[in-house]
Amino acid sequence: MMRSKKISIVGLITPFYLGMLKKMRTAGKIVKMTGSGKEYFATNLWLATILNQMGYEVEQLCEINGEVRPEHITGDTVMINVYTATANKCYHLATQLKDRKIIMGGPHIAHYYEEASCHADHVIVGELENVIDGVLKGTDQRKIIFGEQVKNLDSLPFMNYGLLDFKPDFVRPFFSRGCNHHCSFCDIPTIWGDGWRTSSVDRMVAEFSSMAKFFGGEVPRVDFMEPNWIASAKRIREFLQRIRAEGIKIKHMGADCTLNFVNDDELVREMQHHKITLGIGFETVNPVTRSKKENQLGKTKETEIYFDAIKKLQDQGVWVHGFFSYGYEEDTPDSLKIIEDFVHKSKMNSFALSILTPFGVSPLGKKMRAEQRILTEDWDYYDYLHFVYRPASMTAYEAQKSFNDFMIKYYTPLKGAGKMIQGRVREGFKHLIMSSFFNKLQKHTQPYLEFLQNGK
Repeated sequence: MMRSKKISIVGLITPFYLGMLKKMRTAGKIVKMTGSGKEYFATNLWLATILNQMGYEVEQLCEINGEVRPEHITGDTVMINVYTATANKCYHLATQLKDRKIIMGGPHIAHYYEEASCHADHVIVGELENVIDGVLKGTDQRKIIFGEQVKNLDSLPFMNYGLLDFKPDFVRPFFSRGCNHHCSFCDIPTIWGDGWRTSSVDRMVAEFSSMAKFFGGEVPRVDFMEPNWIASAKRIREFLQRIRAEGIKIKHMGADCTLNFVNDDELVREMQHHKITLGIGFETVNPVTRSKKENQLGKTKETEIYFDAIKKLQDQGVWVHGFFSYGYEEDTPDSLKIIEDFVHKSKMNSFALSILTPFGVSPLGKKMRAEQRILTEDWDYYDYLHFVYRPASMTAYEAQKSFNDFMIKYYTPLKGAGKMIQGRVREGFKHLIMSSFFNKLQKHTQPYLEFLQNGK
């Protein structure tokens, strides 16, 4: 029997992205991209799953589907998932809901829980499964609550997609927490604690079997919400072999990982039986920066090893999407040409470039603050698209302008159309979307660029 208390779970996005989505929705592109025109936040659905199991009535509000206003929120208690780039919006929304109990959690809270506690009745730092019931019942009245790690992930329930008011075109499960890498820019150890924990392969297969039944025989597109999906090659190899052996159909799988696993020939060969996109975290291909860190594939510093690995995956039908960051200590505008050349020579299918961002208590964030190189702590700009710190080898204005100019020059409508004519329809369509995105982004970042030009 449901308890009388109703809980609203809210996920917000930045004003820029909200504006972009409004235009895309008006043009009908959202419906074309997702099929249903509906989106959801996986973390919100996970909270709803946990709370529903506890007996609470839950509503989910995802701003990707339209702006969330106070009058849309009907729960007595409001849980807000706070990312750094949306922190200001989250705090503003909380001030408009003073008659409700406000609980905040999320990545930003892990860095700035004292700041967030000024806007909420409770803030939960880290994992909440073992503490949330006491907060909702009122038996735990602490303002700042540090969650406890869930040691056995198999003990957690399956994600309940039936709690959405539509049948989604994709699922976003997460079967591990933490990461076995310690990148300087990453805040995952702060959010999830040290160590890497994972569900068993049996549990993963069982949940996918349950999803296949729920969706009528085939699991839709899967985006694994894990920072390094193939932290254990053995685990993923067994998972892929099991779902194939048991006849579980999955439309497509997408996941992020490093290239450490490519020497596992059995795993790479298994990938040919599945439709997979891998987002590979290359981070940087600047030879000066790379010479200072161990290569993900061993001690060699030769880029050819990357090219061989990409081809090896593509030969098995894997779509390779590269992730790169711009703004390392040795980076200059010339580094963008190095990235472009690497993308071209490697023949990877697609790539994404973001600005290195010094979040809170990440090692990078601590270093930048200690050296007084932070230019702004207006959280609206912490979206991977703005230089919020003073780079070492160029001015912030130079860095921001070169990033904007590069993305607009690279993502032209003509190049997108050319890819489609060549039969590379998926690449061409993404290229056209990115072209529109970065043209609008340049206008959006113009005031910030002027701020940097005036002395920062």
